[in-house]
Amino acid sequence: MDQPVCHNNSIDRLKHLKGRYRLGIDNEISKRILEYDTKGFRIRFLETKIINSSWEEYYILFEFEKYNSSLQYLSYIFKEISKFLQNFQDFNLESGIQEVDCGGSNYYILIYLINYEQEKQN
Repeated sequence: MDQPVCHNNSIDRLKHLKGRYRLGIDNEISKRILEYDTKGFRIRFLETKIINSSWEEYYILFEFEKYNSSLQYLSYIFKEISKFLQNFQDFNLESGIQEVDCGGSNYYILIYLINYEQEKQN
């Protein structure tokens, strides 16, 4: 099986795209991401695509207000991301952090979800 690679999904690029999403895949996973009820943060951008008809990639850019840099607040951020990811356990997805940007006025965390079983779900 081919291994996923980063396809130029940087935070800076996604922050400058218009709108909230760019969907190459419109399915249940995409809908759950867009309908997720965020509190205290927002999903800044969602980009989805099919790679070589082998797997689906979902890149979700989270934006958290940078009003506090305490360990408690950073813990809150990662707990919220963990809660978000729990909503996709029934899809057997691979996930991880692609990139983090803490340099500006907000925290940006880009995560990925990869679905290797896309043929079974479409």
